[in-house]
Amino acid sequence: MVFRFERPDDFNRLWEMYSTLGPETLECLPLLSKRAVEAWFNEFSYEKTLPVLATVEEEGRERIIGRAMLMLQNRDSVRHRAECGVVVHDEYQDKGIGSRLTGTMLRLACLKGLKKVTLEVFPENARAVHVYEKHGFVEEGVLGKHYFFRDRFYDVVVMGRLLE
Repeated sequence: MVFRFERPDDFNRLWEMYSTLGPETLECLPLLSKRAVEAWFNEFSYEKTLPVLATVEEEGRERIIGRAMLMLQNRDSVRHRAECGVVVHDEYQDKGIGSRLTGTMLRLACLKGLKKVTLEVFPENARAVHVYEKHGFVEEGVLGKHYFFRDRFYDVVVMGRLLE
């Protein structure tokens, strides 16, 4: 397994990962269409977002099996913190990849001189909550009916970790 920074030519491999996620993982993500992921991929700035991929070699080609992003803030009042997000393909969950990606995000945040990392997680995603707690994140609150998709509202737990 290799961890590396995402590159502009990664879209097709990234879409392959997202398009083959199972129902349990998809339930913990907003609706994903190829067009939406492509727009998201093309619109973010590598100066403001640090995406790291977990990859494996399968049948002579690289396959993306996980992605983590550290989203930096540019307003003075929040420049000291970043938001983190992690996704691991179903076939590779429970193998420590989410934990390693989370640790990588925390190390990048420290290297950037940040003071805090925050994230949002669906309360039903116990596996992710466990990983984040293992890395020192604590629940800071619940945002009720924070998202609406799939014809229903979703609450999110906001978690944060202060850095040294």
